[in-house]
Amino acid sequence: MQDDGLDVLDQLRALSAPPAIAMLTTLAPPDLVLESLRGGACGFLLRDSQPEQLVAAVRALAEGSIVLAPEASSVVVRAGCRGAASGSSSPAGDRVKQLSDREQSILRLLGAGLTNAEISRQLFLSAATVKEHVSVILGKLGVANRVQAAVLAYASGLSADDLAGPHAGGAFAG
Repeated sequence: MQDDGLDVLDQLRALSAPPAIAMLTTLAPPDLVLESLRGGACGFLLRDSQPEQLVAAVRALAEGSIVLAPEASSVVVRAGCRGAASGSSSPAGDRVKQLSDREQSILRLLGAGLTNAEISRQLFLSAATVKEHVSVILGKLGVANRVQAAVLAYASGLSADDLAGPHAGGAFAG
């Protein structure tokens, strides 16, 4: 059954104007969470989420945020920690090293789940400047969206220090 969801994800991502997609499943097996996010999903939620959590998640997706159920967040964190522990010469680390210091700062905040508006406030940049930086970061990293960039940030170890921040659990923490 999980292949069906990944197939639908691929079909939606292939559209000329793909929507922000969150996977909604009964369980959060690590392989499905990571494969979904790498495949372009902007979120991973569980079916037992409360209706108000789902509404908040849809609103967050519309604003460009990443939405992860706590179970999915822990999968991403563990995968990122394993990537960081495997050494600094990982493929993800090499890709992140090509970014400027400013771009790495923005990627770190993006990986922590902040929106462009939140990043602009935190770094004292205009929203347009942050949007341009995010576009450049996605291009340099060769990823399709913010979630893939965040997964890459975790895998490189870049965001490991930000995990205790207020956005560590995604759009909602349960």
